[in-house]
Order: sequence, then structure tokens, then C-alpha cells
Amino acid sequence: MNATTFLKRLLAPLALIFSIAAGAPAQAETVTLNCSVGTEIVHYSPGITNTPKPTTITGTEQLTACVGVPLGISNAQISVSGSGNIGCESSDADITLDILWGDQTTSTAEVVNAITQRPAGQIILVSEAEIVSGRFVGATLIRTVTLLQTDLAGCSTPEGVTSAAGPITMTVTSLL
Repeated sequence: MNATTFLKRLLAPLALIFSIAAGAPAQAETVTLNCSVGTEIVHYSPGITNTPKPTTITGTEQLTACVGVPLGISNAQISVSGSGNIGCESSDADITLDILWGDQTTSTAEVVNAITQRPAGQIILVSEAEIVSGRFVGATLIRTVTLLQTDLAGCSTPEGVTSAAGPITMTVTSLL
């Protein structure tokens, strides 16, 4: 056996190992971020009324004042989308959050649990989501949104409430 054949046989298993390792998914990343200042604008189509009905939700969230680990993420922009049976007094919707972090990385999260309170016609939503793709896969995201309804009689009209806006805070955690 010549030297070239010997080296090929010796290095072939190593090349296979390195090619498999290179194609392996990235490992989870530790994250503990708190974004304490933000706003959300959400749109309902058709408008929501006192009677729940199939409705599409779209919205945007702008979060700032993010602090924690990893360093360098000071803000986030989230596109909200979903659908379900939604009314002014109750909702059952599947919601997806597409997140653009301040360092230009992205994540997609799915809401897995939500608690909604409706004092005086306002909507206070605390939701738990799991990041299912992109950066921070497996992390838990907790959002608290207060949607201020400026048209309190809107739920009683045929058109319903077509949009709402208000403050939001968010925490993202995943400890390895």
C-alpha cells in the first residue's frame, strides 16, 4: 500500500465524521431577556363582536429596552398572525409570532397557553409561547399585552372592533 492510499483510508472516516457534524443542528442557546417597553397594534378581520366567529388576526409589536443575555439584543420587532373563533368576550385562536431581534437574527414562536382578562372592555392578555424555529429554539416567551379599546360600544355594532393597540412587555428564557 502506498502512502497516498494509506492517507485516504486514514482520513476517510474523519471526513465522514466532520461532514456529519457540520450538518448537525445548532445547539440550544442560553437566553434570559426582558423587554420592558413596547407597543402592539392588532387588526381583526372581520371585526370582533360580542358573538365569537372565525376571525383572522394580524399585528405588529415593537419592543425596546431589552436587557439580559445574550448581550447586544436591545430590541425586537414581532409580526403577529393567527386565526380562530374570536369575540369581544372570548377567543380561541392559533397565534404565530415571527420575531426579528435587534441583532438581525430571527425566531418563530407559537402561542401554547394564554390567559385573558377583560376589565371594563379592555383586553389584558398574558401568553406563553415556545420558540419553534430560528434563534433560541426551545426557549419560552411570556408576553403581557394590554389592548386599549377606544370604542367600547364597538363590540355591539355589526362591524365590530377592527383594531386595538396598547403596551406590551416580554420575557424570553431558556437555561441550559
